[in-house]
Amino acid sequence: MDSVTTRNADKSLSRNAIQFGFDSEGNRLSLDVMSGGVLVVSGDKGAGKTALAMSVVVGAIRARTAVYISDHTKGSAGFVDRFGIRVQVAAKEAESARMFEEMLERVNRRHSLLQKHQVDTVGELPPRYQPMPSILIIEEFLDLIENDHRFLNAGPGYEQLFYSKERIAKSLAALISISPKLGLVVLLTASKQLPALDDIGLGFEALADASRLHLDLPNDAAHDDRSQGGRQATFEPAGGSPASVRIPLR
Repeated sequence: MDSVTTRNADKSLSRNAIQFGFDSEGNRLSLDVMSGGVLVVSGDKGAGKTALAMSVVVGAIRARTAVYISDHTKGSAGFVDRFGIRVQVAAKEAESARMFEEMLERVNRRHSLLQKHQVDTVGELPPRYQPMPSILIIEEFLDLIENDHRFLNAGPGYEQLFYSKERIAKSLAALISISPKLGLVVLLTASKQLPALDDIGLGFEALADASRLHLDLPNDAAHDDRSQGGRQATFEPAGGSPASVRIPLR
């Protein structure tokens, strides 16, 4: 099941839906957190990836969704300064490794609940057993998971860094593969072009089922695309065709 849904503008969103844009017909694009899944957001520097991520965090807080962020690019300065204790931020690689492994344990417990109650999704669990929906946002995820073999020969202490990167990649790949139907959405941002899945390795084949959103740089002539209803982007839902959409950015 794809976590990214489209809803007509005159219909209300579910309480666990996080709106992030509009399609060409004005229908709202939203993340249905309880459905789980993965959204990869790409674009050059300055295209608005972090602004979109912050907008999603605001929506998640309003939807009473637990928010976890791995942001090794800005440390704790970006998200923590704005949202404080309402989000959990990992600003270093080792912190991200621990965060992913802890989340993997929680998600595995959710999967055990599904098996125990013989249901397919967390939304079908009895109310007392339904977990809080969660969203994991990872800034520049390719930089975080790429193994740089030069670290192994760079002197004392670097072997642990290489090990952390491997732990991060394997834990994240596992989270992505089991997130659908478990009340977890994973939002990944990337400035680099996403390489072939075989080149990433370490179990990231599940990204083939991810929805993708590519943000365009703002029009130089306009200098401000807010008057046009938001940043132009290309959205490709899992198993669907690419389409032009608008992403409001603050």
